[in-house]
Amino acid sequence: MPIKNQRQTPTPPHPEQELYPLLRKLGGLGEGEALEVYEEVKFEPSVMVDKLGPGITLASAQLEDGDILVFQQALPQVGRPF
Repeated sequence: MPIKNQRQTPTPPHPEQELYPLLRKLGGLGEGEALEVYEEVKFEPSVMVDKLGPGITLASAQLEDGDILVFQQALPQVGRPF
């Protein structure tokens, strides 16, 4: 019988799980929504980020404690009028 008010620790994702579907789920986005994902690689003297590709897994991203990821829905490409 479970103890009332006991917190259950979530199961960590598998290292070979793809990163994009995991981020879509965390962000409340649909399965087919395009994302842009960036990893912060440098903060001082100015912020520098690397774009992560859509097929990347948690293992291949080589993420460590304290790494910062930012993501957003991919914006549609709009042609420039000039």
